[in-house]
Amino acid sequence: MKTEISDERVKGLLKTPGVRKHMNHVAREVHRTATILAPKRTGHYLAGLEVVRRQSRGTEDSVFVAAKDFKSHWIEWGAAPSPEAHRFRPFPARHVLERATRLHVRKFKPSPRGAV
Repeated sequence: MKTEISDERVKGLLKTPGVRKHMNHVAREVHRTATILAPKRTGHYLAGLEVVRRQSRGTEDSVFVAAKDFKSHWIEWGAAPSPEAHRFRPFPARHVLERATRLHVRKFKPSPRGAV
């Protein structure tokens, strides 16, 4: 999931040390959960999971968990049978990163004190 933030004040809030520390913590927790949920038959998908930090203009703007294995798209979303490949059978979706993210997003409960 990706969200665009257009308000400059909110972007400034994302760059504060406390918020960035929390974002890094959540990304590490999602990574840890994804490694538990990941298929371990060959270990290639598991080895390709990593926490990625993107920076622009010297500040850390985003942090996320990425799967770098070339088969990661098939593992996450699955694949249908293909008539072109005679031996290719359907591959069920595992939704590893999606499930790991949903587990940690449910833990986040915003404080009602700042509600308008």
